[in-house]
Amino acid sequence: LAAVSVGNQQIFNAYLLWGDAHYNLEFFGQTMPTTWLVSLDAIISTATVGGALAFWTIWARFRKEPDEIVKMAIGGLIAAGAPLLLAAASAQEAATGAKASLIWGLGFHIVNDIGFAMVFPVGLALYSRAAPRQFSGLFIGVYYLHLFLANLSTGKLAGMLETMDGQSFWTMHAGIIITGAVLLAVFAIFFRKVLA
Repeated sequence: LAAVSVGNQQIFNAYLLWGDAHYNLEFFGQTMPTTWLVSLDAIISTATVGGALAFWTIWARFRKEPDEIVKMAIGGLIAAGAPLLLAAASAQEAATGAKASLIWGLGFHIVNDIGFAMVFPVGLALYSRAAPRQFSGLFIGVYYLHLFLANLSTGKLAGMLETMDGQSFWTMHAGIIITGAVLLAVFAIFFRKVLA
């Protein structure tokens, strides 16, 4: 879970530094603070959580819903597309010399938040459901440890921004997220009976 969450947690770390240096932040003649991107993310993430819930509700009317851990793997694969958009923005900036449009940033936030909406709340529901009743509070606390680990990782990874170009930096993040999603899919195969 920590690997799948790395891209989302980087929003509060290296993403703001990268955005400050590489986005064209001119907005109606004013320079927009990069911290506004965090506010934008909050708005989008609220909408995508509701959207993910509605999607799976509609899906369940026509088909069998996948297991929670499979949903999380799907969410991870979607979330991996977000840093790939930033890698593409970095490649375009390197090719043209012009700073990246905020459209790339909007795309990043939308794709990331759709993916994360299928990871975080679904994982919380899985831990709540699968935990023994007398230890449910403890297991919820254990679940939140993945954010602690993800934040530790993003701090270490953010230091690489100084030595890596943007394209490599964000592609590395996508690779970490994809690895986490694949591991979730493997766990789904091996632990399906236990989780059921």
